[in-house]
Amino acid sequence: MVQRRHCLALTVICLFLSLSAVGHAKDWPFGRGDAASSGFTSEGVQMPLVLSWDYNTSRMGRNTSAPIVAGDVVYFCAGDRVMALDAQSGVLKWKFPADEPLSGAIKAAPAVSKDTLYFGATDGNLYAVNINDGVLRWTYPTRGSIRSAPIISDNVVYFGSDDNNLYAVNAETGEPAWRGPFATRDDVAASPVVSGGYVVFVSMDTIVYGTNSLSGAMRWQYRLPQVYARSAPVVAGDSVYVAAGNALHTLSLKSGRFRGSIPFSSEIAAGPTIANDVTSADSGAVGAGSTIYIITKNNRLYAITPAGKSKWSQYVNLPYACSSPPTVAGDTVVVGSERGSVSAYSAATGKLKWQYTILPAQLTASTLYTAVTAPPVVANKRLYLVTDDGSLHCFDSDMPDDTAPEAFDFIPRRATAMSGQPPIKISAVLFDLGCGINDSSIQLKVDDEVVPHTFDASKYTVSCETTDRKEDGRHNITLSVEDWRGNKHTDTWSFIVDNKLRPPVTAKPAAPPKTPRPTYKNNPLPPPKPPAPSSSGEDVSPPEPIVEAPAGT
Repeated sequence: MVQRRHCLALTVICLFLSLSAVGHAKDWPFGRGDAASSGFTSEGVQMPLVLSWDYNTSRMGRNTSAPIVAGDVVYFCAGDRVMALDAQSGVLKWKFPADEPLSGAIKAAPAVSKDTLYFGATDGNLYAVNINDGVLRWTYPTRGSIRSAPIISDNVVYFGSDDNNLYAVNAETGEPAWRGPFATRDDVAASPVVSGGYVVFVSMDTIVYGTNSLSGAMRWQYRLPQVYARSAPVVAGDSVYVAAGNALHTLSLKSGRFRGSIPFSSEIAAGPTIANDVTSADSGAVGAGSTIYIITKNNRLYAITPAGKSKWSQYVNLPYACSSPPTVAGDTVVVGSERGSVSAYSAATGKLKWQYTILPAQLTASTLYTAVTAPPVVANKRLYLVTDDGSLHCFDSDMPDDTAPEAFDFIPRRATAMSGQPPIKISAVLFDLGCGINDSSIQLKVDDEVVPHTFDASKYTVSCETTDRKEDGRHNITLSVEDWRGNKHTDTWSFIVDNKLRPPVTAKPAAPPKTPRPTYKNNPLPPPKPPAPSSSGEDVSPPEPIVEAPAGT
């Protein structure tokens, strides 16, 4: 195992942390924060954040297991092991198993209650481990893989299994808390929620079940039009919210009665997050005055009321695809992406507050980015992110950062002689390990004239192409960039134009290879028929969302 540090000296980091450490504000004991899976904490986090430390293990593709935090310790899973790290320094305290790995992978977030950590694995077992030393206390076997994150309430652990059952187990002894598990017709892959004496969960049989938390007796059920493995419900007040397809369904917690649905113009990418209004965040209660945050597969982030009305003047266009729900910390919405980008937006307005691209543990030509597929976690004023290269990253607003960004790999190369015929490609790689590149600060000039540019955060590259012919002689390029703390870097280099030289040949994209048409008895098949128009004679398109969002992007 390898542990990377911020470029500051370890002694400086430790001294600073010892001076700035304060009492714990709020823990994050479950994968989505609480037993209702709201994904919300009233504790805010100050922007911009700075990378404090990261801890690397073996690669775990599409790791959906979010970390959890209890006291001074953060717990996270990567593949076939769970690690306990010091929350301030990232130093390993213990790992489980300590010797040989598990025979299955850990697909969902662990949970902590009192002095025990609980998690399931694809070997079919629920594990209970002592949080002080990582020693196994007990296991509970099922007949299928466990992809459901456990939830603990009133000393009972609730979790689902791919053997089609929902289980309730005594948190102290590992003995069944019900007469038997609650059986469904398909996998119970998503996490349950516990609220008001009810356990609510979704089975892959497309049914939402509401059961009595004490006995496991069914109280109600509701059939969804479709589900996916991560269709976890969320409870706010007396309502249950669950995403299915391109709609968010609202049900009564007590009866399962359908209260309505909010459609979107694209399929919902992950479960909802439900938070208090910013003005009432200190109350800690989530109810009728709450805001629902939804990410759709066309890379949009919405903030809506429970009635479906938009809270922002327009939705946020996310930079990259997202497959995990956002996390709301006070007045900030944090979103991770499949290109390793993490973005923070104002919960009140949707305005961007901070953005950072996480560097892969092993940066190669074929591995330029790593994915954030587990929900972000905010606890004790720090942000924790798991990436699928097997790493846990900690960001802290109290970390110092007075180092400016770096720029390298300039194109054209310095003092290169070339034709002045357009287009001349100009690019550079930008990097900042601390608080990240503020791409709104990037400016490119050619001969003191500002030129438009693009910035690909996943490849750390700023680029542009000239459109006018350059005269013979030396031409200067000036690049300036700042990080989110305002540390500025400026670089100037030049190229030499000689129009006697031939301009570079722009290669045309290769035509796709022709695929021979299939034949039947040596006779060509007839050409495919055009698609039939709809009965109205118009193109069929997805429904527009009820939320008040602009039609354009």
